[in-house]
Amino acid sequence: MSLRETRTFLLAPADVASQLERNGLKELRDLTRSAGVKMYFVDGVVDKDERILSVAGSTKEIQFGLQLLMDKITEWNQHRFIPTFDTYQYMHGKAVVHIPSSFASMLLHHRNERLDNIKADTHTNIYISKVDDMPFGSSMRRLHVSGDEDDVRAAAKRLGRLQSDFNKTPQSQGTKCFALKLVLLDRDLPDVKNENMQMAFDAAHVRVTFKESPSLNRKTIAVIFGMLENVFHAHEKIMFALMKTLDKVRLIKQQSYGASESALPKSDSQTSMDRHSVDRRESSHHRTSSEPRGATNAILPTPLKTPVEMKVSMDVADKIMSQGLRRLAQASNAKVSFETDPNDVDTMKIIMFGDLMAVMRVQQEINIIMQS
Repeated sequence: MSLRETRTFLLAPADVASQLERNGLKELRDLTRSAGVKMYFVDGVVDKDERILSVAGSTKEIQFGLQLLMDKITEWNQHRFIPTFDTYQYMHGKAVVHIPSSFASMLLHHRNERLDNIKADTHTNIYISKVDDMPFGSSMRRLHVSGDEDDVRAAAKRLGRLQSDFNKTPQSQGTKCFALKLVLLDRDLPDVKNENMQMAFDAAHVRVTFKESPSLNRKTIAVIFGMLENVFHAHEKIMFALMKTLDKVRLIKQQSYGASESALPKSDSQTSMDRHSVDRRESSHHRTSSEPRGATNAILPTPLKTPVEMKVSMDVADKIMSQGLRRLAQASNAKVSFETDPNDVDTMKIIMFGDLMAVMRVQQEINIIMQS
């Protein structure tokens, strides 16, 4: 495992984000402290009520952090209402039932005739959601039955009996499968979507698909599906591939810069270096596209100006969260992110993105809260 710090971005259900961010981010702080990672949610909701979760640390720490998060979600799901064929609600002309991924695979395998017969006999339409739609932390898939209420009821009874029979077979006791959705920059796709990586995915016994999202500009969602251990192994392969490419880019830039400097006389080289430093400080907005960029920062919302950071105590952070700073930020066209640090559990970093006036307004409100 690499001890270098890297970062991964994944999609998590919005309700999971709400659970972690409630009570002044207590759940999120506990999780980051236990795993030794930096973890926070990027502002904004993506498709189907999902949010981007940023996790930073070594690859080992990130995997451990995701495992702890999976355990948390499993614990929460035990207290949630999960609709079955006996407890579903008929709404808007259909019923939605959560079924194990193993049962879904059986129903879909080779166009299962029993499923087709149920649809024909009950005059209903039965649809099982794709793996892409599986929420993070859940091994369940959604089965939709649409039609008249009496027909849906008849189909649900037959499907319930079919599931009961399936539960008696050894196939039902198979390992649960999960889906992990990563957010990748389009420029990183060649490092992940290639023949060598496909061979690695096949060896890990996972299926990886790629899809675009209208709400994520120049980014692609990679969905890793399989047994949990195999999913995490494939995720590690992806992180290593991205880190390797970033190292190559940095080396090429360093060699290119060194060669250009060595071609100059010593005095000119020194002058050039000083001028380069000044230019970067005074005119950073003139950066060309050829200059190296971080491999992950572009996942974050694109700021209009350089992000502004503030460090506050946890007490102040709780006040800020309770007094609706996010609503103020939205009203002033600024974006606000909260980031915890496992090495300093008594403070929290507030990162503000936006134009100068918007950020100043948010800072002013924070100062008022701190003085209250």
